Amino acid sequence: MRSKIFLCKHFAVNSRAVALMMEEYAKRYISRKANWGRIINISSDGAYGHPGAVSYGASKFATESYTRAGAVELGPYGITVNVISPGAVQTGWITAELEKQIEGSYPLRRMGRPEDIADAIVLIASEQADWITGQVLHVGGGNRM
Repeated sequence: MRSKIFLCKHFAVNSRAVALMMEEYAKRYISRKANWGRIINISSDGAYGHPGAVSYGASKFATESYTRAGAVELGPYGITVNVISPGAVQTGWITAELEKQIEGSYPLRRMGRPEDIADAIVLIASEQADWITGQVLHVGGGNRM
């Protein structure tokens, strides 16, 4: 029954928490009569199917669905809702052997860095991105096109 435990934990953090945070943000935004805002969720390039981590991938795919629905529902209030979908990012958990393998398979031939994801978030959070909503931005060195 381990899979059921993992399923619950993944969905609690990656899906339910996203939905609750979006709802709370929208309530506060509307109550203060703001005129523009951004919601940026984080997914994974494994959302479409993640062998060996099915519940993780499914929970991230649910996050993408919440994002698209949120874009439609919150757009009239001036809120854009998008999702960043990172490829593999070296945060210390990827072994040197796996890193070499990943780098060889990515078109840009390098592992992602946390600042690559941060830069994409800054872009989507900017006023210049006010016409971008309901989108999944793949930030993974060309791994998913």
